[in-house]
Amino acid sequence: MFGRASREAPAGPGKLDLGEITPEGAAHINAALKAAGIDGDVSGYRMEVDAYAARHAFKGHGSAARESPRGQIALTPDNWAMIPDVRSAPDRNDYLGGASSRPPMFGILKRVNGHILLIEQARTGRNTLAVVQMCKIQAPK
Repeated sequence: MFGRASREAPAGPGKLDLGEITPEGAAHINAALKAAGIDGDVSGYRMEVDAYAARHAFKGHGSAARESPRGQIALTPDNWAMIPDVRSAPDRNDYLGGASSRPPMFGILKRVNGHILLIEQARTGRNTLAVVQMCKIQAPK
């Protein structure tokens, strides 16, 4: 379902629909919302990523020369292809906040040769969770 298309940034300003959030993924987010005291439900939401998010992630986190001094690992296309797996089976899922002027944001962490950190933004008007950032950090020793 995700194949080659999820390994590459979408061409142009378009969006790549990664499908509906799994019931397990929705349960993780709903639990994070509940823990933050927010009544919300993302069941039935879809997940998407756009070319801007891909360019932003790879420009900021795709270079070993840039990431090593930060103690991070350079993001690779194979890491990018793992977005659906990170979303469906996270090791940690945290509500990062939101306000009336900013949609709710979520941090998703998955341990994969370090940790993959995925930041998503809820777009409630469209019932989507959009990837806005991704990086890979070293696991604590």
